[in-house]
Amino acid sequence: MSELIVTCAGCGKRYKGVSSGKRFRCSGCENIFSFPDSIRQPADGTILCSNCWTGYEASDQAQTCLICSQKLAPGISARAVPSADTPASRPASVSGHYQSIPGEGGILTDDSSSSNGDENANSMDALKQENEKLKLQMAELKSRQAMIQEAQIKLGEERDAAVSARKGLEDRITELKTRLAVAAETQDKMKAEVEAALSAKLVAEAAVLDHELRTKAAQDAAVAATRERDDEELAAKVQAERDAALEREKNTEARLVEFSTRADAAREEKDRAQAERKQLEDIRRELETKLAALQSRLDALQDNLTSAQLEREAATDARQNLEARLSDLQNMALNAQKAQMTLQIERDGAVEALETERRKLAETTENLRHFQELATTALGPLGSEYSKIATELIEQSEALFRLSLQTQEELDRRRTELRAIAASLKGKLDSSCRDFVERLSQTAPEIPQPADESSGVLLAAEPPVIADKPVPRSTVA
Repeated sequence: MSELIVTCAGCGKRYKGVSSGKRFRCSGCENIFSFPDSIRQPADGTILCSNCWTGYEASDQAQTCLICSQKLAPGISARAVPSADTPASRPASVSGHYQSIPGEGGILTDDSSSSNGDENANSMDALKQENEKLKLQMAELKSRQAMIQEAQIKLGEERDAAVSARKGLEDRITELKTRLAVAAETQDKMKAEVEAALSAKLVAEAAVLDHELRTKAAQDAAVAATRERDDEELAAKVQAERDAALEREKNTEARLVEFSTRADAAREEKDRAQAERKQLEDIRRELETKLAALQSRLDALQDNLTSAQLEREAATDARQNLEARLSDLQNMALNAQKAQMTLQIERDGAVEALETERRKLAETTENLRHFQELATTALGPLGSEYSKIATELIEQSEALFRLSLQTQEELDRRRTELRAIAASLKGKLDSSCRDFVERLSQTAPEIPQPADESSGVLLAAEPPVIADKPVPRSTVA
């Protein structure tokens, strides 16, 4: 796994590490940051959060991540680049473990040892398959994490759009409130002007009536004084004053009509403003509902991301434990194979030495028998001296036979000890395998366990049996 250099989005400090599900705290700004599983670079005009790696538009002011609430300093963006001094990783096999190499040199093993090797190979293959499954699960978790991050980015963009739309609605509502206040002031002014026009009309009507009364009185006086002489002049003057009063009354009525029209227009403007305000309030409530739904979706995705990260950490720990345990089992299997091969070599050497001793004993017995016959045939007449020599030869042959019997018993005892040592090593290996399978079943229940189909009990492998060849014992003739 290659090393990465991560830049903190809060202060710009750089840290070196490898990708994992752990979180770290920056010593400069107390921000929380993480090492992603791939290289991360911000696009033009954007910045990244160094914890959840969500993208935002670059700004000259300090910001806060909407997902994880981490500080985003202006002019600084989080990034994850490969380290220049990262050493090359050691090559490994496809499963990530070393493969055992079969022994050479023409050493043959019996059927029991080969079946034991097959069982060990099957258990190792099962562990390797489980390791592959864990790798697939980790890849799936990584893809799910990438999808959740993309969904977080989209939700952040939608949330930003909703916030900007909400700000626009608030500005529109403020503008409408201002317009309503201006319309109310205009209506009040128009109402005051209408009241003033009505007062002026009443005053004009009162003046007209007063003028008519005075005109009537003047007419009566003129009729009494100079009815004939001043009739035409007085009528003309009254007519002129009446026309002027009627003109003023018409002007007043026109102003009243104009004020009424302006009041109706102001009332209609106010009704339209209220309707538009109600519509904007409905839009604002709808946007707030959508924003709450987006926030709940964002919280759910954040919970899914947290659970996925926890599952990934658990899978990583289980994989590391499996790899370590598989390496231990491979080493134990190799050691057991080496010990078994050593025991088989020693057994073959002992059997070969025993066969050699048996052949020597048979030859010695045959020679003694031949010497006895020769001594009986040729040396019998020579006297007691030759009989004594023949007796010594017989005693030496019996001593050699007893020595061969002791050698055979020693070889049998040593073979029994070697067989017990091999059985003990096999029992320890089987016990370790069973303990590992039980611990593995407790940590990862989905791993299949070898069991008997009829009883459901784990089957323990039988210890290897070294072929016991019957050794014929020779007796003194």
